[in-house]
Amino acid sequence: IVFTSLLGLNRSFAHETESSCLEGILLAPVDRAVIFLAKATANLIFLAVVECITVPLFFLFFLSGAELAATTPYIVLPLIVGTIGVAGVGTLLATMTIDTRGRDVLLAILLIPVIFPLLYACVSATSVAFMGVEGTFGTFWTSLAVAAAYDVVMIAAAWGLYEFAVEGYISCITATSEKEVRWRTTRFKPTGPAARVARSRGLCPRRSRSGCCSCSSTSCGRSRWRPWCK
Repeated sequence: IVFTSLLGLNRSFAHETESSCLEGILLAPVDRAVIFLAKATANLIFLAVVECITVPLFFLFFLSGAELAATTPYIVLPLIVGTIGVAGVGTLLATMTIDTRGRDVLLAILLIPVIFPLLYACVSATSVAFMGVEGTFGTFWTSLAVAAAYDVVMIAAAWGLYEFAVEGYISCITATSEKEVRWRTTRFKPTGPAARVARSRGLCPRRSRSGCCSCSSTSCGRSRWRPWCK
């Protein structure tokens, strides 16, 4: 479930970044936390669907002939609590790594250590529910309480920090656009003696097939000086 969540969290922002739809979403007159809530809810539904498929298959392949304990149905509780925590924290980290190189690897490096306390608590509670040993069921509730406390704290933190994560994404896009504009300006800037002579005479220093490079018009008076272009 954790590895499936890594794939799903990375793809949750793929369409927005590829089609530049995220910029349009950010222009909507809503709070950034509402975007976090919508994305976290979508990721939560995706993980719930995955669990509805994988959990029955797990019982079918590994526990089909085993005698199950009476407390086995209690595994639903740590699954729910763990899914909520992974969806909330993963949405924040996926937003932070949305515009980075190797975001798949980077998200895994960030997400797994952050959700380790949640994983440990949920695995402990699930193990106790599977074993069903008398006198150890108190550990189930303790682990479930730790996982629930983790969800409350981390989702509240993600709710408050999501605006800063989005602002960082916007700053990254702006810096990338400015860098591309500077590169294009430097790359295609006419240089050389002919260009300097053309500028000194007030002529068009760039090559143009249809006319003047400044106004792209064949009626421009400077368009007849195209031989001077470098």
